[in-house]
Amino acid sequence: MNWKNLEEKDRWALIISALQAFGVIGTFVVALFGLHSVAPIITYQISQQEELRQAEAGKHSSVAEQFVGDVLHWWTGQVDSYQRILELVSKAPEQGWNVKFDVIASDVTDGPPEAMADLLVVSATDAGGKQEVVKVAVNDKALPPSQYIQCKINQGAFSKLETATRQRVENAIGSYMHAFMLPKVPPAYVNEDMSLEEIQQEISLRQRSRKEAIRQIQVLKGIIDAALEE
Repeated sequence: MNWKNLEEKDRWALIISALQAFGVIGTFVVALFGLHSVAPIITYQISQQEELRQAEAGKHSSVAEQFVGDVLHWWTGQVDSYQRILELVSKAPEQGWNVKFDVIASDVTDGPPEAMADLLVVSATDAGGKQEVVKVAVNDKALPPSQYIQCKINQGAFSKLETATRQRVENAIGSYMHAFMLPKVPPAYVNEDMSLEEIQQEISLRQRSRKEAIRQIQVLKGIIDAALEE
């Protein structure tokens, strides 16, 4: 097609078509440039959202770890003390230890529930005069794990969580405790009129249940994490 042979109206038609084509190309270039410019912003926003999500998950995880860690630290201390008393009493004859005990009634009337229990204090003295003393909560006010957990909840262990999340977590813990941690692990009941052998028997009676409660407490972290993620 020869430009010179075209009529004027055809020439204008070609010119308009060419301008339209350039317009489309220009729009595409502008869009491409704009997408390139916006891409870092979108990426940054997504990155920020992911960081916030991870921070929230980390905060929730620390809540579960702190709560379960506190309960485990307290209860394993109780179990270890009971176990050590059993060892001191059983090994006393062959080791030549002089083992004595005392039951001290708590005089705490206004404090944390775990401080209101009576204490069994067992001392073992070897031939060289070296003494080991072990104390453990006993009798009615000695808390089982489920009661200690409930006390921590009542004291506001999850108070920093949003109301709906806190209720969900506390309900999940309550359901788990009623399903797997009750009946309660009873304390050892001792008095000053008992012999060392009787105290040993009383402690031994529930020691397996006390150790099983450690595993039940460990499972709590998964229960709390699942409730936090809902």
